[in-house]
Amino acid sequence: MGCLIYKKQLYDDISKRSSVQAHDDSINTSMIENAVSCKKVFLVLDDIGSLDQLDALLGSKSFHPGTKIIITTKDAWLTKSCALFKTHVQPKHEMYELKVLSEIDSQRLFCFHAFMCNDPKKGYEEASEKLVKYCQGHSMVLKVLGENLHNRDVTYWEGYIEGLKKENGSPINNVLRMSFDSLPFKNDKDLFKHIVCFFVGMERDVTETILNACDIDTRSGITNLIDRCLLTIRWNNELMMHQLVQEMGRFLVREESLDRPWERSRLWCHEESFKVLKQKKKLWKIYPQQSHKRLKQLKGSSSKDKRLLGSLKILNLSSCEQLRSLGGFDHLPSLERLILKGCIGLLEAW
Repeated sequence: MGCLIYKKQLYDDISKRSSVQAHDDSINTSMIENAVSCKKVFLVLDDIGSLDQLDALLGSKSFHPGTKIIITTKDAWLTKSCALFKTHVQPKHEMYELKVLSEIDSQRLFCFHAFMCNDPKKGYEEASEKLVKYCQGHSMVLKVLGENLHNRDVTYWEGYIEGLKKENGSPINNVLRMSFDSLPFKNDKDLFKHIVCFFVGMERDVTETILNACDIDTRSGITNLIDRCLLTIRWNNELMMHQLVQEMGRFLVREESLDRPWERSRLWCHEESFKVLKQKKKLWKIYPQQSHKRLKQLKGSSSKDKRLLGSLKILNLSSCEQLRSLGGFDHLPSLERLILKGCIGLLEAW
């Protein structure tokens, strides 16, 4: 029923007259097709989630010459697919990725929603600056926070800021997790949680080696995360993401058990990990007894541990300043990468 309402509104806006009350979905689509094929229009379709929605709204896409259509979506793949539309005249297709806003633009957007003007009201300057910095240029978060704080006094703002710190930004998590919820497969969601907890800042090929060994498919998964603006790849092949997106992902893991960290699927916080070990709690769905035999990466930073594991593919000995020589690699038949950054005491190799 919701789609019928949008179709009727679209037809009415284009044709400049009220449509008949057609309850057949195909009839409404046909009416829109006829309307857009006969006149030049400028059309904005916001928050499109699938090609099926576009097909339902625009039908055969027989646009009149000169027609301009803007589509906003959280899925970059969808915009690429629009370039494949089979129309009588091949449309000129351009894709624009929204970047994070500058500090000046961030303040203007936030203040527009919080104060209905471009600058903070007197007495709100310091609190506004803190909130704008917290958002780090994320336009949707700036909008949501501004709307939530509209017509509130400074005392409320200060309490709100403290709440964001303590609760990991929970008021905005619903906004940020829309892209996460739209991921098509459970594998993609598991991959996202692994990355936010352990792999941000790590090289892509190292991440893929580790996760593929854990039966997490990274081939399409990483592409799906990039398409939904949940992940980016830096020039040096490192995985990166917006800090608020990472915080949202970690909050999803914490939600599995807020007060009993040993019952969560992942642990990354040093303090919580130490607490679990100190209390001798088991993380046992995550670490089965034989999992060490499948270990793919070992980081031995500042360590003299010489235990060798047969399935090991990546050995990171960064900053092992006491390391003097290397040897024993005959027992590492699967080793593919050896990282020795910062091993200033190394005198000889094998």
